[in-house]
Parts: sequence; structure tokens; C-alpha cells
Amino acid sequence: MKELLMPSEVSERQKICVIHGVGGIGKTQLAIEYARLHKARYTSFFWLDGKTEESLIRSLLLIASRLPKGQVPGVDNQEIKGLEESRKRAQEVLQWFAFKENTQWLLVYDNIDKTSYEEETSDQNTESSSTYDITRYFPRGDTGSIIITTRLQRLVSLGSQVHLRKVDVLDGLLILEKRAGRSLKRTGISLVERLGRLPLALVFAGSYISKTTIVKYLELYNKSWMELHKTMKNSYDYPERTIITTWQISFDELKLRNEGAAKLLQLWGYLDNHELWFQLLQWKGYEQEAPSWLQKITATELRFLATIDSLLNYSLIEQNDSNEAYSLHAVVHDWIQASINEMDGEGLLQTAITTVGLAVPGDHMRDFSALQRQLLPHVIRLSQFWSQASEIQNTLNDNPYLASLHNLGNLYQNQDRLTEAEAVYKQALVGYEKVLGTEHISTLHTVRNLGQLYQVQGRLAEAEAMYKRALVGYEKALGTEHVSALVTVDNLGNLYQNQDRFAEAEAMYKRSLMGKEKALSTEHTSTLDTVNNLGILCLNQGRLAEAEAMYQRALMGYEKVLGTEHVSTLVTVDNLGNLYQKQGRFAEAEAMYKRALVGREKALGTEHMSTLHTVNRLGNLYQDQDRLAEAEAMYKQALVGREKVLGTEHESALDTVNNLGKLYCKQGRLAEAEAMYKRALLGYEKVLGTEHTSTLHTVHNLGKLYQDQGQPAEAESMYKRALVGREKALGIEHALTLDTVNNLGNLYCKQGRLAEAEAMYKRALVGMEKVLGIEHMSTLGTVNSLGILYLLQGRLAEAEAMYKRALVGREKVFGTEHTSTLFTVNSLGIIYCKQGRLAEAEAMYMRALVGYEKVLGTEHASTLFTINSLEALYCDQGRLAEADAMHEWRLK
Repeated sequence: MKELLMPSEVSERQKICVIHGVGGIGKTQLAIEYARLHKARYTSFFWLDGKTEESLIRSLLLIASRLPKGQVPGVDNQEIKGLEESRKRAQEVLQWFAFKENTQWLLVYDNIDKTSYEEETSDQNTESSSTYDITRYFPRGDTGSIIITTRLQRLVSLGSQVHLRKVDVLDGLLILEKRAGRSLKRTGISLVERLGRLPLALVFAGSYISKTTIVKYLELYNKSWMELHKTMKNSYDYPERTIITTWQISFDELKLRNEGAAKLLQLWGYLDNHELWFQLLQWKGYEQEAPSWLQKITATELRFLATIDSLLNYSLIEQNDSNEAYSLHAVVHDWIQASINEMDGEGLLQTAITTVGLAVPGDHMRDFSALQRQLLPHVIRLSQFWSQASEIQNTLNDNPYLASLHNLGNLYQNQDRLTEAEAVYKQALVGYEKVLGTEHISTLHTVRNLGQLYQVQGRLAEAEAMYKRALVGYEKALGTEHVSALVTVDNLGNLYQNQDRFAEAEAMYKRSLMGKEKALSTEHTSTLDTVNNLGILCLNQGRLAEAEAMYQRALMGYEKVLGTEHVSTLVTVDNLGNLYQKQGRFAEAEAMYKRALVGREKALGTEHMSTLHTVNRLGNLYQDQDRLAEAEAMYKQALVGREKVLGTEHESALDTVNNLGKLYCKQGRLAEAEAMYKRALLGYEKVLGTEHTSTLHTVHNLGKLYQDQGQPAEAESMYKRALVGREKALGIEHALTLDTVNNLGNLYCKQGRLAEAEAMYKRALVGMEKVLGIEHMSTLGTVNSLGILYLLQGRLAEAEAMYKRALVGREKVFGTEHTSTLFTVNSLGIIYCKQGRLAEAEAMYMRALVGYEKVLGTEHASTLFTINSLEALYCDQGRLAEADAMHEWRLK
């Protein structure tokens, strides 16, 4: 190895040494020894964990902090989200090894046993999806030295090879004696030979012999060999029987000395091997119903640690360095599942499912997202056994088991794994109905959660049926004011709001809020949920001041009870951003959205639906501010994430496609806009139907696009289709219906069909005043449109009245500096100019100009339009120097 790897004065190529051999042969130990002896000859040396691509990337990212400052980009591992970003950062670290002056480094890639490099196509299967190409993580160039340890013989093509078969007898004896803690002499040499001189087998054997004799060990060894081969049915990647047999001996001895520890090891076979901790095993709420052996080892943390110590003593597990958790070697893990749990007839799979399910935290616990993500690897591992779990569920009447299924459904739903969530909820529901009956509160909890799932999936009729079934059951079993009933009332409020059934939604929310304040308190998280929901409702109805009051109350409560980074807190932060955006308080809106985004990325990950929801909203905000490039980037990020997680035809993905259409329309990229709208329309029609409100919304947008493209006939056709559909689906007085009426007025106005336009505007105005109120932003928009119409007709007094009404309302609702307010100010300037009231016109123009510059900047189209108006005014007044100044400003 020294000759193969030692750095030289002139390096013509990268030096690579592949150490390969059977598992447990000592590959890693050899690499360690080489590095220890020769590290002084290298300018730098780093160890990389190559078990998986993720672990390799983590190792590379940890290197960054040890490299000279300024030579690689700063890497804050806490801020890195998602595999793709991690890959990118890892490649940046690797660039350091390719520096021209940096030639004498040593990298050890340990445990490269899952790589796609030179893998035969016939060897690939669905279980190899976690493989990766190791060569992608080699530094570029012809410098440095690399050691690879692997079981895969095919990797020898990467460089020179060292094939390990057996250690020297004396070296084997040293390993055995070190673990045994005493001199073993000739009997020890015989045992080394008997164990095939395999280092891993010697380590385990030495640990055992430290508590007994070699004679006893050999007796058990021979007995265990035969027994093992009778019970094991599958072939293994480790042909040396000495490794497997050594583990069996250690397990049998462990079982004699500590049956609880042996049971825990068997249970671990059904869980993920990387992290096991005390709290995971506690069966909270059902402690007395846990298996007796599990009750004993979790009675106190000291008993748990004593059990763990037994496993550590036999070298069966390891303690993790980073936390108070323990891990099981992957090979031992496979052996447990294959050789021990094949014989299990004592419900260990049921125990494993129940253990993980009962550890799932509630949504309102602090740091619940982090704990759910910590549990997710165990849930994924258990999913391999769902077919067996189904058989268990049909034969066992076990309340903790059914509760765990319910909790696992919650976890899946929170992680946006909706298909798995539905399957688990349905298993729990069948079990509860069979064991407890259709009206038991546990049954009803699962019914309600299925309703929530269906609502997220857009299956609103099914959701309403579930909610109503749960509500009737709760009211019958617990009374109308019980918290469970009130939570379901709140759920119905959410559903009705999604369907724009605002009056019904408000009635539900108010009933729920009154009941929760009485039953729980004003600061309880469930109460705050309803307060937040009322805020959403008020916002949708244009009651912005009430919405802000609701949101602020909810936010203060969540921060006090749950903390500033809890997902419930972040929901309200995001909602406040939406409110501020509608009010034109763009800086505050952006601050809220960015706070929500950072928090959600940390708590949920970059690809979670809630995170992508905030990304999409940031796109909306940037579009409102004419920061169109930034808006497009946000929309595309949201679209990629939603398509990846939910599919290209999911409603959320189509919403973002629709938003991209709006953006392209605003940028004048009308062909691209039309393509986006048509894609969204086809998707909505397929998934939701031709008369769904989302479908009609896109039809409405296509009308706007055709109007902008100068295709009035096509625009009118789209608007009329949207109008008929909305009248049928929502009613003739619904806000969205009236919005289409208003846009038809805009179209007619642009065509010079002023009488028809006035009829449309007046119908829209009467309806909006009735449904939304005289000060709602949509109402004021139609008032402003009537002002424009009257101006075109020369009805200046009526136009002025409309503009003044719009201005007063917008100042009250939006504030004096909102862009909608400023538009009306500018329009009043035009009226005054036409009326010859030039001083008043100048005052209006100057006010609009100052506001636009502050909110939108000097180069925005609205700012430039006002400058142009001032230029024309000064020209009319003969103030040519000032007019020239405006002209120069506009040109700049």
C-alpha cells in the first residue's frame, strides 16, 4: 500500500487503492493503520463515510470547516436543505482537492458497498435505488491519494487493489486477546484458526470469551452452526459462516444473561438501524399494555441503559457520537431480521408498529416536526412489512396497536405522504369499528382525520361526509360543547370556506371559538387555531382590519405557547404576509413570507407542501411589485417541487401553472401565458371537471389574456363561459361571479360599448356592496372603473364623484401609499386637468409621483406615466423648463 499510495515529487496521475474482501475481514482497520503510520507524509488527510450517498455528502460537508478560510465557500450545514443542494455543496468542497498547489492529500472512502459504478444492468433491482456513482465524488485532476474499502470486487477497476482474505494468525491472536482482556496462548491460536482468522468474528468472540472460557465458546460454536443452517432459508452476501455463527453465539449468550436485551435486538430488526433512543420505546399513554419485557427495560432510564450496556458489551451495537441514541451495524441488522425474526411467533412486528406509532408526537408539541422526521426512517422500514401488518390487524383486538396506526396516519399526512396516510387510516378505521364499534370516540377520531385527508386531496364531498359523521357521533357521545365536537365544527368551517360558503363557515368558526374559549381557555392552541381560521375568513371577505386583529392574536398566542419556530406559528406568519400583501404593505409582507419560509425549510424541509406554499406566495408578492424575474424563479421552484411530490396534474401544481400564466401575461409573453393557461385548464378539467371553480378561474384568466391580445370575441366567449359557470356553481351574487361581471364591463368599455359596460359595472357594484360591503377592495375597484367610464363619456362630475369615493375607501382600507390608492389619485389629477383645475391636478400628480417612487421605484411604468402627465400639464401651463425636466427624468 505504501508503494501504491505514497506521494511523490511529480504526480502524473491520481493514486487509488481499493481494499476489498468479505464483510468483517478488516478492510477499515487496515485503512486506519495505513493512515496512522503515514499521515505525516501527507499535507492533509480526511475520512469519509460512504455507506450511503447522504453519509458521504455529510462527511464532505464536515471537511469544509477544517479547510483554510477563503479557499472554499462557507458551508452552514444547518441551512442546507435537500439532496440536490447538498450535492452541489459537496462538489464545492471537492474543488479544494483539485487546486494546483494541493497535490499531497489522502482521502479514505470507507464502506463503499452501495455504488452503481460498473454495476451490471441485470444486477439492478428496485432495492438498489439507494446506490450512487462513487466516482462523482472523486476530486478532479491527477493529484492526491485515495483509499476505498468495499465488499464489491468490481471496484478494483478504479485503481490498484489489495484483496484481504485472512489476517495473520499472530495478528488474529492479538485481536482476540485484546477483546478478551487476557493472554490465551495456544488455545487462542486454535480458536483464531477455527474462526477463519476473520477480524470481525474475532472481535465478537473475544467479547464473549471475556465472560467465559474458550472451551465453552467452542462448544456453543459447533452447536450453533448446525442450528443456524437449519433455520436460515435465504442466502447471504457473507459466505464465511464464521461471522454469522459468531453473532448467533453472542445472541444466545445475551439471551441467557439478559432476555430483555435479546428481545430488544429482535425488535430492532423491524426498525431502522441508525437511531434508537429511550423515549422511542416508552409506549406513552399505554405503558401498562406494553409487552412485559418492554415494560421492564423502559421502567426507568437506568434500566434502559443497563439493557443497552449488555448489547454494547457483546459489540452488537454502537453509541452514536452526536446524540443519546444507538445504532446497529447494517449487517447485524440484516442477520437479525433474516435469522431470528423468521422464527418469531410472539408478535414482534405488531410490537414494532405499536412502538413507533405511539411515539408520534401531536401537532401542537414543541419541535414535533423534528421528532416526526426522526421517526420517519423507522416508519419507512416498517412499510416493508405492511402486508404482514394487515394480517395482524385482522386477528388482534389491540387498542394500542390501533392507536399507533392512527398516529402513523397523522405522521404520513404531515409529511405529505397522502397515499400511505389513507391506507393506514383505513386500516385503523376497520380495526376500531370491529373492536370498539362505529360510534366509539377513537373510531370517530380516525373518521375525522380521514375527512382532513380528503379535504387536502380535494375530495370535498367525501370530506364533508366524514366530518358530519364524526360530528354527529361526538355530539351524541360527548355533548355539543366537547372539544372533539368543536374541533370537528372548526374542520367543517375550513371546508365551507374552501367552497366559498362564507356564511356557513363563519357560523361554524364562531360556534367553535365560543365553545373552545369556554372549555379550554383563550390561549389554548386549539382556540388559537380557530382564531387564525377566522382571520382567513375575514381576509377572504375583505374585512382586512378584522383579519389583522385575528392573525395578531393568534400569532402572539402561538409564540407564547409553542415558540417562534413552531409550524402553527409559521402558518399565521405566512397568513400575515398574505394580508400585508393585499394591503400593499409589501416590505412587511416580504418579511413575513421570508420568516415563514426559513422556518418551514428548517422544520419541514424544502420540498414540503407548506414550504412550497410560501414559495408560491413569494412569487405572488414579487409579481405585485413587478419584480418579475424573482417572481418567475419562485413560481418555477414551487412548480418543480409540487410536481415532484404531488404529480403534474395535482391541483396545487396546476395553481402554480396558472400563476405562471399570469406572470407571463404581465411580462407581455402572451404566447407563453396562453400555453400555461391552457395547460392549467386541461388539467383542471380532467381532475376537477369543467364546472369546478378552479377551472372557471382559469377560463376567466384566458378571457383577460385574449382581451390583452386584442381578441375581443374570444375574450367575451371566455368571460361568458366563466360567468355562466360561476353563476351556476357559486350563485349570481358571489364575489367571483361579480368579478367576471366587472371584467365584462372592462371589455365592453375597451370596445366602446359604453352602455353595456355601464350596465355590467352597475350590476357588479350593487352585488359587491351587498355581499362584500361598500368599503371592500373589490367594490372600490368597480367604483374606480365607473369613474373611468364616466371620464370616457365626458361625464366629469360623475367621474369625479366615483374617483373621490374610491379614494376615500382605498385610503381607509389600504392606506395612503398603496398602489391602488395612488392610481385613483392620478386619475383625479386627470379629471382636474380636463376641468381646468390645474393647481389641483398638479397636487394630485405630485402626490401620486412621490408615492409611486417610494413604493414601486423611479423606473416603474406607473411612475413614468405620472411623470408624463406632469410633463403635459407643465407644457399646457407654459412652464417649459419644468416640462423639460420631467421629460429628461422620464428618458433616464
